[in-house]
Amino acid sequence: MTLGVILFKSIGAGYTALNMAGRNPGLEILEFSPLGDSAQLLIQGDLKLVSSFIVELRTGDIERSVCLPNFDEKVLRSYLSLENAKLQDFVLVVESHFSGDLFIAASELKALGMETVDFRLFRSQGSPCFLSMTGKNLAKVQDWVDAQRSKVTAHPLEINLLCELSPGFRQFVDFDS
Repeated sequence: MTLGVILFKSIGAGYTALNMAGRNPGLEILEFSPLGDSAQLLIQGDLKLVSSFIVELRTGDIERSVCLPNFDEKVLRSYLSLENAKLQDFVLVVESHFSGDLFIAASELKALGMETVDFRLFRSQGSPCFLSMTGKNLAKVQDWVDAQRSKVTAHPLEINLLCELSPGFRQFVDFDS
């Protein structure tokens, strides 16, 4: 299945797209979120259908969009607060104002053996969303972090890598429960 993440410039544009998606029997609406003066829609379906749906939308209404084929169901389950991994050796926290960037990062990090601890979208204007992942292969993840930090992009990711986690940190954030 393919995941489509669309950020709209207005709530009304988001609701219009939500209505359009609801008319399409091949699309599954996963989430709709008003975000201050914008809105986000998550849809799922086969690649051709999701891609053509995004193309059919008025481009002037879209702030950003991404289409992710063969998306990992476990990352999506974490985003929807249905499943989270237990803390391992380190935690990587990635922040962005567009959750599509974090879905891409989660896919790349999952391929490196990372597991999703938490993935949240704050439903207010201008608030970032964040992804926290955990793993055991620090060297591979450090290479990913270095590559991200060296990219020149209009929408850079905020990245923090937490190593040597203290017992107090583990207890306070309650990852192990």
